[in-house]
Amino acid sequence: LDPLFTVAPSVPAPSGHRPPVILAVSRLSLGDIYKGVDTLIRAMREVRTRCPDAILRIVGRGDDLPRLRSLAETTAPGTVEFTGFLPDAELQRELHECTVFALPSRKEGFGIVFLEAFAHGKPCIGARAGGIPEVIDDETGFLVDYGDEIALADACIAALQRKWDSGAICARAQRFSYGNFKEALGAFLSCSRSAGFQFAAG
Repeated sequence: LDPLFTVAPSVPAPSGHRPPVILAVSRLSLGDIYKGVDTLIRAMREVRTRCPDAILRIVGRGDDLPRLRSLAETTAPGTVEFTGFLPDAELQRELHECTVFALPSRKEGFGIVFLEAFAHGKPCIGARAGGIPEVIDDETGFLVDYGDEIALADACIAALQRKWDSGAICARAQRFSYGNFKEALGAFLSCSRSAGFQFAAG
């Protein structure tokens, strides 16, 4: 996480204030179809059968947006909202106000955006692929097989219905904070030097 990023759980909105919100943040380009946003949109059909008021909000822009809009209109009409690009402050507000964050991507090397959602105390849903299983654990969300629309819908429903421990989720984000990273790296370098390893600049 960025050194200036604050880790603190969001204050829940008053009951009935907003419908349950599944949030996705991604580039929406044809070259990034592996992000799984289309699978998430299709999954909303099943999500709405058991969580009728749930909505999916998608933050991002790109040349795949027309296809995704069309997919949303034909498979889950009235269920998906596209915000377009948002500056950082507005993106943080989306993370603050959502119920669950989801990005079922196939090729995330790590997934900083999951940590940003954790920092707001929000559970995450990701694909069991790439570096995502290194980030999401049993206390902070669910993992599903990439491209499995039904499993993704089931995970979204379970995440919306479960009572999560926002403190534990924030603690997971804190583990990946800049301060902890700096301390761990310093300890590693110190031990390595003690063991006789040499590090060359550049």
